Amino acid sequence: MHPLYQNVIIIKMNIDLFLNNLDVVISVATVIFAFYVFLRDPIRRWEFFGYLPRLIVVPIDVKSEEVLFTNSNGFWGFIQGGITGTNFRSDILDVIHREIGLDSYHYKLLWTKIIGTKRILSKWRLRETHLGGIRLFKYPKGKGYVAIYVLIDKDDISKNIKLGYGLEKFKFVEIDQALKFLKEYSIVDKFEIYEKTIHNVKEAMKYIPI
Repeated sequence: MHPLYQNVIIIKMNIDLFLNNLDVVISVATVIFAFYVFLRDPIRRWEFFGYLPRLIVVPIDVKSEEVLFTNSNGFWGFIQGGITGTNFRSDILDVIHREIGLDSYHYKLLWTKIIGTKRILSKWRLRETHLGGIRLFKYPKGKGYVAIYVLIDKDDISKNIKLGYGLEKFKFVEIDQALKFLKEYSIVDKFEIYEKTIHNVKEAMKYIPI
């Protein structure tokens, strides 16, 4: 066989080998990229690692510089509810309406902030609200929190609020006193999450519509 022809065959074999390997590289890269995109969504990332996503709603009255708290079983805290994963805005509307009976024309959405996750050892507090996504663990490990800051009018809320099931009363507290108030009257293991939530109130107020 002519040496030139042998070289052509070798080059062709190398090209075929390269193309075969390229297909594998592209396939692996595609999977990695898809997984990266999947985990960039904090809600799906939380669920993947065993954390149930939760909303914390922070109603703010700018005129009085106060935030609204509700009382459940003797403890004070923010309005909270689960995230279904289908429609985030709808989840916010549902939680607010269910917990304090307000329709959307009573408030304006200001800002959304990822607060973080909290490991919870008590199983009864981890009632499963599965999104239907992929999970690394069979059972939940804790909860992941997203804070929703909403603009309200204190007088309007006081007249129209309708507390939901399990909520006993409500109270407006000055923003500067909110942390001290929760330290005394909230559930101890939620204080860290509440603290991070309150620290972002002033930032949320920057987004108030003119």
